Amino acid sequence: SSSNNTNNNHCNNTTTTRRNGNSEYGDIVRALASATNFQYPSNIEQLNAYRRGYIERMQERRRQREEQYNQLFANHNENGTSTIQHRPNWTLQRAREWGFCANSNQPKPPRAHFDYVTGSLVLNMDHYCPWMFNTVGYFNYRYFVSFLMHVVFAMLYILLMVLRPFMMLSSPEYRQQIVQSKHHHFSTVQHLIPYVPTPEERSCIGFMFMMSAAIGISVGFLCGFHIYLILTAQTTIEFNSKFSWNRLHRSVRMNQYNPYDLGWRQNWKQVFGPYSFFWALFVPSTRAPIYLPVPISGVKGLAKIDKTKCEGNLLHSRESLTSSSTSGIGIDEDEQNVELTGTNERAAFIV
Repeated sequence: SSSNNTNNNHCNNTTTTRRNGNSEYGDIVRALASATNFQYPSNIEQLNAYRRGYIERMQERRRQREEQYNQLFANHNENGTSTIQHRPNWTLQRAREWGFCANSNQPKPPRAHFDYVTGSLVLNMDHYCPWMFNTVGYFNYRYFVSFLMHVVFAMLYILLMVLRPFMMLSSPEYRQQIVQSKHHHFSTVQHLIPYVPTPEERSCIGFMFMMSAAIGISVGFLCGFHIYLILTAQTTIEFNSKFSWNRLHRSVRMNQYNPYDLGWRQNWKQVFGPYSFFWALFVPSTRAPIYLPVPISGVKGLAKIDKTKCEGNLLHSRESLTSSSTSGIGIDEDEQNVELTGTNERAAFIV
């Protein structure tokens, strides 16, 4: 029982992005450890041994990676040198391999990152949002995207409401309304022509139009980008890493593939659950996420197992996983290391 208590303390020794945070984080971490066959350290001796082993393992992989880089780039550079960029340890790990967080001194789940603003280890960390004063990650990512979508539709509604009055500000009807108000001896300009604003409303309507258009366009691009990330099973951190990798290694045609991509339908369910598009996006559930942070097929991939409700969704999930193997994503029975072939870099993902 003492080892179990120590294990729970390790799991809960962090903050999360949810109100009732620590216990929920610990539950997900334990479920993920069980699903990925990871033996979580149960005491400080095992934790130190795991940390030393992880450091040695990453040093060896970095050495092997540099040797492969030198061999590959020597065939493309005249001087025989390679432009090796320092990359963090998590880019050297397998798709479902656990790392180690030196800042929080605990094993780091796959796709988790340490947030220096909140000082916490965040599952599926995407970014820190100053507008929400919180870190966007596994527990609240669907709410963040839903919030962006609501903002876009709110700005679109305001834009449509003030569009016609805004267009009337420079129309002959605007000047005609002023003339007619004076002709009828009104002390102020009255609404005599439909949709034509008065001079007192000119600044307000112009401000509302410009602000709604500016905010709607900027947030719309941000919302579209995050929907793209959801459909391709990426976080902002992973997208930036993949983009920089492909740009720096374009000369040797060595592209980096996403091992978490299960097809856009299943990728969407990984975030919003097996619900209809409308209810998932505009009326998000208050329940905890259904799937674990790392895509895993079958019941093992569920954060909270409910076979009766999820049986049909799991069957569809398996179909999506099977079809994804034909779209350039390797799916093997055993998880493989990242292999450098000289033409691309592919990370295989166990299902």
